[in-house]
Amino acid sequence: MSEYTDSKTPQPEGGQDYKQDCEPPPPPPPPCPDPCEQTVVYGPPKINAACCSHHECCPDDKACCTWDEVDDPCVRAASAECGVAWTRIECTCKSSNEKCDCKEWDCGGYPQGTCVPCEPCKDLIPDPTGTTGGCDDPKPGDCSAENLQDQLDALNKCISSQQSEKAKLEADMKARAERAAALKDLIKAYDDIVKKYKEQRYKLICKEDCLKGFHRDVSAGFAKYPKTYLDELQKAINAELCKYELARCCQKNLEGKLTKVTKLIWDQQEAEKEMKKADQAFAIVKDLPKWIDDRFKELEALSDEIGKALNDPDPEQQKWAFYLFYWKFAPGFCKCFPYPFCCGQKEGETATPEHLGCKPGDWHPSAITEDRLKALICCAWDSARERKQAYQAATDKVAEVTINLDFMKKKVEADGKIIPDRIKSGLEKVNAPTPTSAA
Repeated sequence: MSEYTDSKTPQPEGGQDYKQDCEPPPPPPPPCPDPCEQTVVYGPPKINAACCSHHECCPDDKACCTWDEVDDPCVRAASAECGVAWTRIECTCKSSNEKCDCKEWDCGGYPQGTCVPCEPCKDLIPDPTGTTGGCDDPKPGDCSAENLQDQLDALNKCISSQQSEKAKLEADMKARAERAAALKDLIKAYDDIVKKYKEQRYKLICKEDCLKGFHRDVSAGFAKYPKTYLDELQKAINAELCKYELARCCQKNLEGKLTKVTKLIWDQQEAEKEMKKADQAFAIVKDLPKWIDDRFKELEALSDEIGKALNDPDPEQQKWAFYLFYWKFAPGFCKCFPYPFCCGQKEGETATPEHLGCKPGDWHPSAITEDRLKALICCAWDSARERKQAYQAATDKVAEVTINLDFMKKKVEADGKIIPDRIKSGLEKVNAPTPTSAA
């Protein structure tokens, strides 16, 4: 049986396989180790675990709690390396009556113990829904000034309740109109967002690899120095950072002594902060290549400065390079995405819940594929929408209290003018007994 031979294929002499005469291709170079997966050796003080707050979006408890990712100067100053006595305080409200809680009072305006009614506004302010008494006129009674006043109070409560409902409805309509416009813009831009990232991703991964290589090389260079020397450098740097953060914490403490914020206002402020973070995260995801490139440019500029300092024969410049590398470059490269967001698993779906901002370096292009970007776009949109709704709900509560306060101010002022007449009317309803004769 003859063997078919393609005339176009060159045949080796002697019937040997020509491929055996070729040198095998060199193996690909080993990938640079990811510094974000390595143990941090030098850098800013480590935040005490007890001072870290777990973010609801992060599956791993307290994943992103480093010096650069904690804004509170008091949390920084309480880190173990700062060497100050510290504690974790919990501001709680306690009641001597188990049937009364602190919900009505929030404990914002009463730092010291004081006696208060459990429900000071019960039956006095308009019902927030306007359906369980806020607009119910009292049944006609005796034709008295007291009964007429009761009817007037009922009308005023109804008006106040309807004003509150109107304000909520108008705010909700405005918010929905804004979301509809934003969603319309997102639909138009969606394909371009994905296309732009797909085109730029390989360039960004190249930059990421270069920065990883720089981290590897500089780390190896500093590893040649005596550990005791580097430990002394770290101690000197962190001592100054701790002093500065302790001063900032003192300032915060003094400002807090002069400012009181009730829980209601605090909830609104926190909801607003979370809304702004969600908006920033959504804006970044829509233009992710530019945002990543800007971060890499900052790191590249730092690497140039570090390289010049390392090549300078002056030991002081090399000390400065140590600071720039471990306190600026390394933390900047391995930061988590700065505005955590997530979207949970929906009922009936098997897809893994998406989240960003929970793992060091989770914003690197190597960690975000084209398909993952698509999921993050929708996830960031949902997160922003939910945060807006939460902020609106908190704002509605503040508006409701504001309207009720205005209502009660007018009521107290009006009642104060007629209280003598109401007392007289109340006395008239009490039957006077026949006086007994003196003994």
